[in-house]
Amino acid sequence: MVQSHILQGGLQCNMIKKFGIGTLSPLLVLLAVLWSCNIPYLGDKCFGDLILNTLRFPSWSNGSSRIHYTVYYSLLLLFPAFALGVKYKADLYAAIGKWLSGIMIVYLFVSLFFMIV
Repeated sequence: MVQSHILQGGLQCNMIKKFGIGTLSPLLVLLAVLWSCNIPYLGDKCFGDLILNTLRFPSWSNGSSRIHYTVYYSLLLLFPAFALGVKYKADLYAAIGKWLSGIMIVYLFVSLFFMIV
């Protein structure tokens, strides 16, 4: 991705964004989505359910119904994705990861609020 900047005196400078730590931000968002969304090829289970059941942690609050904990465990991936996108904004795709993780964090907190009320 090339960004153009005009320097003092009318000179134009092209900056090329490079891979860096901030590039991990959209990858963490993708991992959070895979962790928390049902995948038909896995028998309508998500990776989070499979991993948590293997580790003998609950993935649902009442057996296989009520609150799906893996969605909220995915916040553990979304917060670092947002932080990396904010801190390393000069890296390639860091802004996309920041916005996607921010939208998903707000969505999860709004859904949590409506579950409580």
